[in-house]
Amino acid sequence: MGLDQYAYVVAKNEQNTDLDHVAEDSVTIGVWRKNYELQDHMEKLYRKKGGTSEDFNLVSVRLSEDDLAEIEAEANSYNTSMFVRLAYMAINDGKEVYYNSWW
Repeated sequence: MGLDQYAYVVAKNEQNTDLDHVAEDSVTIGVWRKNYELQDHMEKLYRKKGGTSEDFNLVSVRLSEDDLAEIEAEANSYNTSMFVRLAYMAINDGKEVYYNSWW
């Protein structure tokens, strides 16, 4: 098994939370494989936002512009930098951005 990571955009909805969304339709804007630094950052963010799942696996975390600024400051790959740009564009278009991973 390996670590597969995804970032995706969903429609804004007032029922969406920092840890879950109601939209089923999504557009993938980032894909990583075994980016453990990003995974560690996202797990810390998940916990900071109130996430309680024992395993940070198959759970979502919503990313704000402030979260993206932190990710951008720590970005260690072109793929992550491109994702951040796409995420900012999606938020500016009124969408929401989430991260999810699968071990």
